[in-house]
Amino acid sequence: MSGDLRSVQFMNHNANANVRPRPACESYHRAFALNFVSEALNNSSFSPYRRRPQSTPSAKSTTYVGREPRPTPGGLFIQRFLSVWRSLMVCIAALLALSSPAFAETRIALVIGNAKYSTSTLKNPANDAAAIASALKKLGFVVIHRENATQRNMLEAMREFVDKAGSYDVRLLFYAGHGMQITGKNFLMPVDAALGDERDLQRTAVNLNEFVDLIGQMKRGINIVVLDACRDNPYGANQSLSADGRRMRFRSVRMSGLASVEAPVGSFVAFAAAPGQVAEDGPTGSHGVFTKHLLDHIAAPNLTIEQVFKRVRSGVKLDTDSKQIPWDSSSLTGEFCFVSGAKVCGETR
Repeated sequence: MSGDLRSVQFMNHNANANVRPRPACESYHRAFALNFVSEALNNSSFSPYRRRPQSTPSAKSTTYVGREPRPTPGGLFIQRFLSVWRSLMVCIAALLALSSPAFAETRIALVIGNAKYSTSTLKNPANDAAAIASALKKLGFVVIHRENATQRNMLEAMREFVDKAGSYDVRLLFYAGHGMQITGKNFLMPVDAALGDERDLQRTAVNLNEFVDLIGQMKRGINIVVLDACRDNPYGANQSLSADGRRMRFRSVRMSGLASVEAPVGSFVAFAAAPGQVAEDGPTGSHGVFTKHLLDHIAAPNLTIEQVFKRVRSGVKLDTDSKQIPWDSSSLTGEFCFVSGAKVCGETR
């Protein structure tokens, strides 16, 4: 039997029925049905009622010009099947979207945890940074993560963050480690910071105020700065001396606190402790008290950022018997939720 569709004869499967050749139009309809499958799988807008292009009639085939070919039962079945299948895919996609946290904004974060200082080792900043980085990724943030960073590492990470941050709606810095105040300016301490005197500190540390001012100049989106730092001035009262005679103070020693950071318009700045209070490091292998409570509440649905940090403040106050009270400064002009869910940001009922 020839492979040409025009020569195919359709036979009745009833052995007692008369066998008769089908007219040429039925050959056309079979070709039409086969062509339907091919086009339907490659073209979502395909319709069996679409007018076929005109062609020159030939002696071997009958071509219908100017008529809408009538769909075969097989063609209608395939059309309905594909329609149901596409609808099912849309429903599945919608369910997946509803079951996932809703992130209306593009988000980027820089997370740094410094623990292995040349003069001492803190217990938990590396753990804090790793846990926060993981949580932020689940909340839709693109995360730049550094641990035990030198000054060069920190500055390179900050430059990378600033270069990318302008195109994002939400920018967040989380830092855990040593931090100090000198003459009204706050400094984040790299693991290789020199602490011979104040000039060494300003030369080898990272100026937090300059970084906040830089991201505050970005016109688009909001800025969030979260500091779980010791907030210490090693040259103030109750100085401590290292083995080589250098004056310093760390998170476990009472301190005078960092300078207040004025949040630029559209920014939120959070400290692990209020001025004059110690940010506790927590048990070894765990998290700092502040970070522990932040991890507990950051993914709570429909809480504004202010509500999140109020809950953090309450938990830290309770755990430390009011010895550590987190503090924040905000100039946000709208609502922001880490997780909005299906409700409007800020609506928890």
